[in-house]
Amino acid sequence: MGKKDCQTSRLPVDHYRKQIGKQNRKHTTPDVKKIKKQHEMKRKTTKVYKDVKVIVSGFLGAAILVYVAMLLWFYATEGYNQ
Repeated sequence: MGKKDCQTSRLPVDHYRKQIGKQNRKHTTPDVKKIKKQHEMKRKTTKVYKDVKVIVSGFLGAAILVYVAMLLWFYATEGYNQ
């Protein structure tokens, strides 16, 4: 082998793999952008669902509390022993 052959750091196979990698990257870039967009939408909607869940559970808890208070008031004023 000559000196020139020993100094080459790239083999033809490496160059071929690099070209294929570039082609694959070009094809997958829109897919990656789509996946990132979906992930961001999911992350944003998760916050919305958490907020809605807190609000709904708060209203439900308040309704239950009012119901129990009215029930206790009814038993205290009218009496259940009629």
